[in-house]
Parts: sequence; structure tokens; C-alpha cells
Amino acid sequence: MPELEAKFAERRGPQDPATFQEYMDSRGPEEFERWALTVAPTLIDHAWIGGLLNNMRWFVREITTDAGEFLTCDRPALMIDELEAPDSFVPKRLFVAVHNVETQRRIEARSPNEHVWAVNWLIAGRANDYVYARDDSLVDFVREYFGTRRRKSLFERLIEFRRKKNQENTAAMVEKP
Repeated sequence: MPELEAKFAERRGPQDPATFQEYMDSRGPEEFERWALTVAPTLIDHAWIGGLLNNMRWFVREITTDAGEFLTCDRPALMIDELEAPDSFVPKRLFVAVHNVETQRRIEARSPNEHVWAVNWLIAGRANDYVYARDDSLVDFVREYFGTRRRKSLFERLIEFRRKKNQENTAAMVEKP
């Protein structure tokens, strides 16, 4: 993330690591998680991001216990496509948010077994380091799909979004007479 590296280099003290990546590597995962939790309210209060989430349809998908159990991982929030895409949804356990009733109906129409399998496939596929389950019953599944669908972190995607918006704003300013 060049922007973060540049800002770190500007502010780096004599006792700090040489790069932002080295700085992040020197921090424990608990510290990063605490920082992420402090950022979450800011993101939700952000006019555009908060507006997207608040304007989505929220519902709970009931899954019967015989359909299996959901996995979780070090990147548990799933966003299918991007938040602004009409078909995007964000499931968390049984919580789902969608942009339209058609997507909600499509999700609710899936069999519980198919739904659990698909969510677990995404969770295992997007994991970077860890997948968590209640027991070892899905260990072969996790081995098969672990890390096969990695994507950038929410933080990296927010930086790209900011960069894109800055470019759009600059282009709009240039186009004005």
C-alpha cells in the first residue's frame, strides 16, 4: 500500500522500523484487531459507506442444524461483489444484507445445505491464515478450499476506493469550464 508506506516514511521516528510493513509485522494481531474495531464506527458513520449499509435490506436466514455449521476465519465478513453492486450482500452467521428483494428471495430460496456449503466455501477460500470451526468435521473441506479465493482486505479496498474517488473528483474539476 504505497500511500501508507509514504505516510509512514514521513512520520517515521529514529526508533521506528524502516517500513510500514515491518511496523505492522512488529505489532501483535490483537493490537491490529483493537485498531480495526476503533475504525469500524467511523466507517459506519461515513456518509457513503454508512448510507449503503443503512439502505440495504436486512434479514436473518434461518438454517436448520442438519444443514451443517458455518465456518469463520481471519477475514469473516463476506462481501459478494462490492457493496455498491446491486447483487451484493454481507452475510454474518445468519445475518444477511442485500440491496433488493430479488437478491433476498434468491438467497432464501437456496437449500440450507447449499447455503451453508457456499458460505463455508467463501470463508475457507478467503482465509489468509486461519479458519475456525467447532470441531474437526470440516478439516478436509478447509484443506481443499483454504486460500483459493483470497481478496484484498477491507482496509486495502477502502484505500483503493479513496484513490478512485480522488481521481474522479480531480477529473470532474478538470472538466469544469
